[in-house]
Amino acid sequence: MAKSLEQRLEDLQAKRDSLDAQIKAIRKEKVVELRKERDRRERLVGKALYARIEAGDWSHTDLLTMMDAFLTRAVDRQLFGLDIEEHKPADAATKKQRRSSSRFTAADNGKAEVSGKPTTPRTLPQPATQDKALSEFNL
Repeated sequence: MAKSLEQRLEDLQAKRDSLDAQIKAIRKEKVVELRKERDRRERLVGKALYARIEAGDWSHTDLLTMMDAFLTRAVDRQLFGLDIEEHKPADAATKKQRRSSSRFTAADNGKAEVSGKPTTPRTLPQPATQDKALSEFNL
């Protein structure tokens, strides 16, 4: 016997609900996969940076100068031993301007200059190995 229109409609709605649930699960898996890939890239960049510091290609002062210009959250700044009180969070327009004009250069006297503003970043302890340095920053 042929199904009624109401029964066919209910069957199709059930199929649609099932497909929607499958689509949602696949999208969630994709987001998790992309997040893992991004996190892995960030860790690898950090490892490469620490390798350059250990090799003497880049100084701790340069790292701290870069982090000083980049970090805004107090907890993040504290992790790198940067001043929290002196760094006031800026509004969105100021942050965007700072990112676009942020240039840091190491001066001959050991001081660093961020966007024309001289700063004296704190120094990080010299790590014996790359793994020790990474563990110090929970990377």
